Amino acid sequence: MSRTPSTPAPARAPFGVAPRGAFSALASALLPLAIAAAPPPAAAADTLVTYPNIYFDLYAPTTAETDEAASHVRQAQRGFGATVGERTPRITVVAFASDSVRRRHDLERLRRRGFPLVVWTSPPGELARRTPAALTALALRENLASLAHDIGHAFLEAYADRRLRELGLSGGPTPPAPPPGAHRDHAALPDWFEEGFAALCEFPQVQQARLRAMRQTLDRRLPFTRLFAMSRPADPAAAALFANQSYALLHMVTKVETGATVNEIAIALLRGRPVGEALTNARHLLSKPEALEAQWVEWMTANVPAPAAAPAAKGARGAPGR
Repeated sequence: MSRTPSTPAPARAPFGVAPRGAFSALASALLPLAIAAAPPPAAAADTLVTYPNIYFDLYAPTTAETDEAASHVRQAQRGFGATVGERTPRITVVAFASDSVRRRHDLERLRRRGFPLVVWTSPPGELARRTPAALTALALRENLASLAHDIGHAFLEAYADRRLRELGLSGGPTPPAPPPGAHRDHAALPDWFEEGFAALCEFPQVQQARLRAMRQTLDRRLPFTRLFAMSRPADPAAAALFANQSYALLHMVTKVETGATVNEIAIALLRGRPVGEALTNARHLLSKPEALEAQWVEWMTANVPAPAAAPAAKGARGAPGR
């Protein structure tokens, strides 16, 4: 009897070795998942909504956000103009509602334009909710900078660079914008002046909140000799006191003298000279730090209402009897 030849069994791969073609099949199956999980490429800045204005460039993802951010820019312009008496430098502002939205946009083209760049992300999350009333609570509670405050820093930086060039003290270009989350700083200006000046560009509600907070903590004030020499504190509570006191001092200067005196202080500081030298020609301000501090405390006590005392609880010990 003839035997029918049997079909040979397929060769088995050794244990632990995938059959030929398994890897390519697996890769083909996983490729769509990998593509879906990959982050999308950053969108160009020209996908943002532009706010038309001849004095500044403003970008945000939506029209509502550009309108809201524009109110902060205009407020900063008013504060700068009232203090310096000049038109604000041209800047570029890009506002986002969150870090995740910011990371989806490539801003390199805007950085190359050469104007000071303010890239701002709303700390609470929604830019549309950043009304002046909400900013008041934030300034008191967490010292979160408003967009107007950050723009005030950018205005001051550009102004200081121009002044330094005019004085022959610097001929270099304006340094690039700090990375997201970093604080703007100018090497030729002390931190207290930068913070106080930026606060002069904030909404009036925030400024009043700063004054009330400073009046409440007047007994914990920083000595002026220390204030003028120290760096911005890292601790949020200490940073709030530092910023409030810096603003309250420059606020008094604008009330007792004029905004031009703040400008004179800026020029003296840019020349590397002490604050007192800028005040030697002031009509109503004392120039020595200790004397200026005493004058400021007296002015704050007389012009900023003291916080209302908390009502005593009923039946509290020591309460007068009937």
